[in-house]
Amino acid sequence: MHRLPALALAAFLITAFALPAPTAPPQQLAYRVPSPPTATYHVVDTTTVTMTTPMGPMEGSGNSSFTFAVTFAAEGDGVRAAGELTEFAAQGNEPMAGPAAISRSQARAGDFDLLLGPQGVGEVVAKAIRGADGDLPMWGDPTEGMFPRLPAGEVQPGDNWVDTVTHGVAEGRRVAVYTYTLAGETVVDGGPHLRVTFSADVRLLIEMGGGAGDEALTGTETGFFLWDLGRGLVTRAEVSRSYEGSIDVGGAGPMSMKTTAVTRVRLAM
Repeated sequence: MHRLPALALAAFLITAFALPAPTAPPQQLAYRVPSPPTATYHVVDTTTVTMTTPMGPMEGSGNSSFTFAVTFAAEGDGVRAAGELTEFAAQGNEPMAGPAAISRSQARAGDFDLLLGPQGVGEVVAKAIRGADGDLPMWGDPTEGMFPRLPAGEVQPGDNWVDTVTHGVAEGRRVAVYTYTLAGETVVDGGPHLRVTFSADVRLLIEMGGGAGDEALTGTETGFFLWDLGRGLVTRAEVSRSYEGSIDVGGAGPMSMKTTAVTRVRLAM
């Protein structure tokens, strides 16, 4: 008469231990295929360069605008992001020549194809800016703001993570050591977002050619991005750059150089 409760208890325990362990929720700050798996990004950049020459200070500038239609798809353990450059406009303003439009071919701007891991770009199949010899005055690739580096694990407001990123840029490469901070949660267009701020110490190596070696500028970057928790995408991003140093152009001797830039990224809603 006392066996049924014991059998029932044994059956309950067996069933409980046989149940699968609960699945951990996906990491909030990690790349995944969004739903829907498409997005349209607008990127705008303004860059200014000032040099002190024997003839006095000279300033050049440029601005550019990109629109990318991006398609996402699962590939292996990552996400493939392919962006079609649907709109492009740019203008340069050189000290001696004055303002002039920069065509897509002059800028060497085009589509991009990236493979993303959970933390960011793992493989570059095709870059949006196709080479260091283009005429576009821009110190970054337009995809940088769309796909920033993310943490290796879950983070809480106030937590930091550090990453070193190297990008090829016009006439050289840029090495930036970033410190990211999860500032907290906010609401954008009615949806929950995470706000991440960042700063970086930067070394900009300019290839002078002709066996002259590299010249280096140093400086900082500061900015933020907003991460849509629902879709797993950046919806807004902004970075301000400031670098300075000296370079030797044509063997004329060292000349001081300072450059500033602002790049803004916006996801079309």
